Amino acid sequence: MQYKHYFIVAGSTLQYNFVQEVKKAGFIVHVFDYDPNCKCAKIADFFHCISIDEKEEILKIANIYKPVAIQTVACEVGNISACWVGEKLGLNNNSYETALNTTDKSKMKDIFTEHNIANAKYKKFNKGEMIDVSNINFPVVVKPSDRSAGRGVTLVKNELELKQAVEMAYKESYSKTILIEEVMIGAQYSIETITSNGKHQIVAFTEEYLDGTENFIENQQMIPARLKPQEAEKLETFIYKILNAFQIKFGCCHIEVKNTEQGFKIIEIASRMGGWRDVLVKYALGINYNKLLLDASLGLTPQVEHQSSNYALVKMIFTKKEYDFYVKLKQECPEKIVHDEVTQYNDEQTKCLADAKGFYYISIPQSENIDYYIKGSI
Repeated sequence: MQYKHYFIVAGSTLQYNFVQEVKKAGFIVHVFDYDPNCKCAKIADFFHCISIDEKEEILKIANIYKPVAIQTVACEVGNISACWVGEKLGLNNNSYETALNTTDKSKMKDIFTEHNIANAKYKKFNKGEMIDVSNINFPVVVKPSDRSAGRGVTLVKNELELKQAVEMAYKESYSKTILIEEVMIGAQYSIETITSNGKHQIVAFTEEYLDGTENFIENQQMIPARLKPQEAEKLETFIYKILNAFQIKFGCCHIEVKNTEQGFKIIEIASRMGGWRDVLVKYALGINYNKLLLDASLGLTPQVEHQSSNYALVKMIFTKKEYDFYVKLKQECPEKIVHDEVTQYNDEQTKCLADAKGFYYISIPQSENIDYYIKGSI
C-alpha cells in the first residue's frame, strides 16, 4: 500500500479532533503551526514548526510529500493558506479567491450587494479617511474588515464612543480597513454546511447567544436550533443562494445570520468549519462532521444522516458567574457535561472569543429543559 500524506494547517485544540479522524483513516498526517507545544504536535506523524500564514513554505514541503489533501478546521488564516496551496496543487479546495472573499468582510459585502443577499447597511473606511459623523445613525457596530472571533468589534451608541472603537478596529485590522454597520435586531443563528464538487448539504442549524456586552462575544451555542419548519425552509433556500454566490466547491462553511423583522439577513460567511461545531454536531445529531470534511477533501460525496436527537450546548467561560455555574454543574450533574477544557478562572479583561477561560459541552435529551442550562449563567 502506498503511503498517502495529508496536510493540516494549524494545530490547536480546535484542530485536534480532525487530526485524529484523518489519522484513523490511515493517512500520514502533517501538522503546521508556529507553536512547537501546540496540542496537535503531539499526535502528528510529522510536525512542521511553521507559521500558518507562510503559505509559500508550506507549498515547498507539499512539493516534496505530494499530499492528497490540505485542510484546516476553525481557522481563518489556516483556511487561506490551505486554499492557496490546494489551488496550486489542484486539490479539492475552494479557490484562493473564495478563501479571501469569505475572510475579508469588505469583499463579502461587495458580493452580498452583487447577488442581492440581504445584510446590514454599512459604510467602509480606510485608515486615514475622514468619517463624517453627521451621516451616521447611532447605534452602530464598528468592526475590522478582516478579523474573526469578535476581535475589534464594538457596539457604539454615540459620537464620543466612536473614536475609540474606530482606533481599536484599525489596530486589529491587517488591511487597515473597517466597517461601520447598522445594528441588526433579532435572534442569531449559524448554519453549518458541507460541500463536495459543488453539491451543498446543510449539516445543522445552531442557536448562537451573545454575552450582552458591547463586544458582541458569543458565550454559548446550541444544536439543533429551535426553528419553526417554515423558518428552516426559508433559511435553507437563503443559505444555498449564499453558497453559490461565493462559489463554494468543497469543504465546510459556517454562516451567521440574524432573523430580523424584515427576514433573515446574513452577518458573515466563513469557508471553513466553525469552532466547536464538530463536537456539537456529534452529541446533538450523531454526525461525524470531521469525517464529512475528510470525505469532501478527497472529492467523495459526504453522507449527512442524523443518528440521534439530543440538545448539545457549548458554554464558554468569561466571567466569574459563568465559572461558578460550571462548578455547580460539575458537582450536581456531572453526567450532563460530556467534555470540558476549563482553566482556573481569572479576572483578565475579555475582548474577544479567544479570551475565554475555557469551555465545556452539555448534552441532554430534547425531552429535557435546555433553557435551564442556557440561562443558568446569565
